[in-house]
Amino acid sequence: MSPELKGFCHPFTPGGRSQLVGPPPWHFSVEQMVIDYEADEDLVTQYIPRPLGPSANMPAGCAVRITAMTSVSDGESEMIAINPERSIFNEAIVYTNCSYQGTEGQKIAYMWVDNDFTLFRGWLMGTPKKLGRIKTNFERRHVYGLNPGLQEFGTGTKLRGWTEAHGERLLDAGMTLTRRVEPQELPASLKREIYNIVYVPNIEIGATKPLAHRLVTVVAEAKLHEMWEGTDVKLVFGESETEDHTDIAPRRIKSACFMTLSLTIRGNKLLYDYNQ
Repeated sequence: MSPELKGFCHPFTPGGRSQLVGPPPWHFSVEQMVIDYEADEDLVTQYIPRPLGPSANMPAGCAVRITAMTSVSDGESEMIAINPERSIFNEAIVYTNCSYQGTEGQKIAYMWVDNDFTLFRGWLMGTPKKLGRIKTNFERRHVYGLNPGLQEFGTGTKLRGWTEAHGERLLDAGMTLTRRVEPQELPASLKREIYNIVYVPNIEIGATKPLAHRLVTVVAEAKLHEMWEGTDVKLVFGESETEDHTDIAPRRIKSACFMTLSLTIRGNKLLYDYNQ
């Protein structure tokens, strides 16, 4: 960017404060429901672009995560105090299992978020984020211990999260917590590499290739703090006139959990450049 205008991304200004997203690393606190399930294997395969291939051990495997997050970047660590709206947000994600050169992974098929800065940041990382409304009853779980009408958060707590966009209820998920579990009992979906597709269209007249079309993996470090097993699982994919997500609706639930973790995202690592 020129000396006159500053910022990591648009909008660039002389002061640089208006940028929608600051540069990585980005730091997160995460509370999330995770539901592993199986869908139609043939349809799951259709969501996996080359050079990714089907999963060798769970080709019909998918997962849904409903997530409440707080984030700051190194250069904007005070943002949560300056403007909480720029640090606190929710996400809903649908993953499909896949593999790359023998390494098992997942690719995000659908993703909805409720804030513009995380929408754009996700596009930088190669995630297919769209705006939606995501509501949960666990993003303020400390109130369970403060409210005399509620039991302590833990065994027996019923969790719920849903996602709505363009007037349609797209996802509805829930579970009942049964027991606290150890990190080695992590669900299979959280032990897989995450593969993203960075894609930037080129609207120049006569262009034959996108500006960017890359397969990447995200470089990150995570630390698990707390995990609970979930039972009595509910996972409904609502019908939509504008989404295809019911292609990979659940046929069989495999496992469910609730967890909290710390996460730092450093950036992307290039695996394959489609433009080459």
